[in-house]
Amino acid sequence: TGYQPPSHFLNGKPREGQEKFPVVFVNIADAEAFAAWRSKRDGVTYRLPTEFEWEYAARSGNKNYLFPWGNKWEAARALTKEGGATDLGNVGSRPEGQNVWGVMDLIGSVREWTASKVTFYPNNKDILDDQKSEVMAKASNDRIVRSSSFQAPVRDTRELTSTNRDWFAVTERSAFIGFRLVKNGN
Repeated sequence: TGYQPPSHFLNGKPREGQEKFPVVFVNIADAEAFAAWRSKRDGVTYRLPTEFEWEYAARSGNKNYLFPWGNKWEAARALTKEGGATDLGNVGSRPEGQNVWGVMDLIGSVREWTASKVTFYPNNKDILDDQKSEVMAKASNDRIVRSSSFQAPVRDTRELTSTNRDWFAVTERSAFIGFRLVKNGN
């Protein structure tokens, strides 16, 4: 299509042996451009999930699990340092970590862009109102990312739960941030 591939690709293609790795070094515009291209190619609408859609999938819907598989951390179910990962791996390489619908890699592997702009949860008591205003002024165009990457230093397993969230500038390209798409409709 003439769109600039991620910077780590060779001659416009993934490096040998990395063809099934998640795509990284992509910013929001890259992910949205891919969604538009794929939508046109397939004749359906693909897009980035909202933060709430992402969390719903990662918590296995109304089960409200802390992890896609349940409420107990099990390192072997996710592509993380704690699970023995030293590098990215193939998408779906930890099927035992899937949610109730078979969606894989919601925890570990790479952090994932969402379509959601930065907001604070209602009634959040962890941050003062004047701090919220200051943060929002600086981060008003940033986007929420969800999950944790295979490489993230984890101080405690709460950072690996389905509730883990952060935000980055829309221009951010990182070896630890990728994306997933959702398909509108059935």
